[in-house]
Amino acid sequence: MKPTVLLFLLLLSVLQSRGQQFSFAEPKMGAIFNITIDGSDSLMARKGAYKAFARIDEINLALSDYSEQSETWQLNATSPANWVEVSEDLGKVLKMSQAMSEQTFGAFDPTIGALVQLWRRAKRKNELPGQQQIAEALAVNGFDAIVFDTSRLPFKIKYVKKGMKLDFGGIGKGYAVDEALKVLKAEGFARSFVSAGSSIAAADAPASKPSWDFLLEDKNSGGPGINELIKCTNCFIASSGDIYQYLEFGGRKYSHIIDPETGEALTNGAFVIVTAPSGAQADAYATAFCVMEMEEIRRFLERNSDVSAMVWKKNGEVMEQLTFGQSFVN
Repeated sequence: MKPTVLLFLLLLSVLQSRGQQFSFAEPKMGAIFNITIDGSDSLMARKGAYKAFARIDEINLALSDYSEQSETWQLNATSPANWVEVSEDLGKVLKMSQAMSEQTFGAFDPTIGALVQLWRRAKRKNELPGQQQIAEALAVNGFDAIVFDTSRLPFKIKYVKKGMKLDFGGIGKGYAVDEALKVLKAEGFARSFVSAGSSIAAADAPASKPSWDFLLEDKNSGGPGINELIKCTNCFIASSGDIYQYLEFGGRKYSHIIDPETGEALTNGAFVIVTAPSGAQADAYATAFCVMEMEEIRRFLERNSDVSAMVWKKNGEVMEQLTFGQSFVN
């Protein structure tokens, strides 16, 4: 998955409870995955965390577009014109992605891998891609460029447009924290949470407190000034934005987030925090909200009461903010 040094501008820290907790951390999918378990047996907690980390490795092997050993990388490299079998993880995430792409009118789109790679190369070279290059990458994105069958196992997929590339960077870590938390629950650790930089999945509250308390705090002097405390149980949080991941060219910042309609990197200084019914949904919606207009986001949130969001975007020199949903009511 795409590497992240930190949670863009956001520092998500946990206000620790006074009970006994065990924390474990490993670098995976370009982020540091942290697992915290509220319990009494350190050995069993370690075994549970080990199994959760192993599950994350399985997901990375399916969804990464960085590793040549990953399923997604190999599909993108070969552009199979005939049906090929894919893993259950890849099929499930692709099916979820299509549903969320439709919900967000294409603002979230995992078929823009050619554009993502184009802008990734631009960042390495410190130069903007040409309009012809953008047009060529745009021509092979969209769900009409791929066909997949997830009606029964084994799931199958084929590429309709050669050169189309999948990129699950906007949903992969959210899905991974979901699945890691499922492992912890199956191992008997209902009081636990998993974080991965920009994504958090939390289960039941610790024994000594009524909730997990997550402090969302802006540590960047040029940021929008976030200081938000979220108290929650069985919750899923994600963030997205361009504070740390961007290309600066000609005095302008170009985000790592691409508008699937125009093929251009965002320049609106967007930063988004989302809570949703799952980590995968929170991750995908956070990406989409960076692209969508404020009024489009508001209408989406009005239709989907189980999703909350805080959104910051620049309108000229002015930083506009939208806060909507129960998760962010003080």
